[in-house]
Amino acid sequence: MSEADPTIDLPVTTALSRQRQWRILALVAAGLALLYALIMGIGWLMQPAPPVEERTPAGAFRPTPAQMKQLSFKTVGTGEDPDVVQATGIISVNQDASTPIFLPVSGQVGTVYVEAGQKVMRGQPLFQISSTDFVDAHNTMLAAAAQRATAAAQLQTAQQTEKRQQQVFTTAGGAEKDYRQAQADLVAAQSNMRAADAALAASRERLSLLGQAPGSRASMQSIFRAPVAGTVVSRDLAPGQFVEAGGASALMTIADLSRVWLVAQISEQNASNVHIGDIVEVTTPAFPGRVFQATIENVAAQLDPVSHRLPVRATVANPDQSLKPQMFASFAIRRSVAKSALLVP
Repeated sequence: MSEADPTIDLPVTTALSRQRQWRILALVAAGLALLYALIMGIGWLMQPAPPVEERTPAGAFRPTPAQMKQLSFKTVGTGEDPDVVQATGIISVNQDASTPIFLPVSGQVGTVYVEAGQKVMRGQPLFQISSTDFVDAHNTMLAAAAQRATAAAQLQTAQQTEKRQQQVFTTAGGAEKDYRQAQADLVAAQSNMRAADAALAASRERLSLLGQAPGSRASMQSIFRAPVAGTVVSRDLAPGQFVEAGGASALMTIADLSRVWLVAQISEQNASNVHIGDIVEVTTPAFPGRVFQATIENVAAQLDPVSHRLPVRATVANPDQSLKPQMFASFAIRRSVAKSALLVP
């Protein structure tokens, strides 16, 4: 370069430096991208794996974690089988200590002396009745008494005749046929006497059943008296009512309520689980919390054709007569002899 030309030539290092800068920036960017990818990969690898849902076999149950927290486990043991048959039923009159009242005569009811629920003694007047059957019974007894008197006279005559014919036959040579006839007449008279005695006794017994004394005067009225002691549990007559002998329904029923029946109706599926001797606990709505205990005494031979249930019966003491006939009751029947079984807590 000459002194006359003042231009100075600069080196090309500036252009090369910019290219290097771009290259460095590219390398830095690539490094950052690689570092970001590396960080993201490490973070993804460190995340817990998603739970794999297990398939539950058909018909099986798999509780959720929340349900598992509420579950508890206990051990199955052995012991007495606590199986109990539940049933419903009623309190009933003890039919072995119950007397329905039917009239042996037809007539009209007069005064009624007792009410339902009243306690009566044996021989206590129940009601008065008017009937011509009483007069007929008296006349029958009088006729039987007259017939017996005739038979007694005939017997006395036959005895005397037989004795006389025997003496004639043995001492005076009387005919044997007369003696044999006298003996036959005596036997017939004795038979008639027995028949007359039976007829008179029957007529007197009928008068007694009708409430009439054999020696009383014939009357159309009579008082019917209680044949047994107990409680009048039903009354189906009123003054002025006409009644027939041996009607379809009882005019009164007298029962001993110191012991009553517990009659339960067992469903058909439980019929084979109830036996005589099983323990029964009975509760009633009338006495909540009070339990009456008894044992099964009778199991019916067949199901009830209407309800298709099996009637079973127990007898329970009722000294205070708190249990009333026709009360509803609930029954819990247990086996008399417990058997061993697996018990689930």
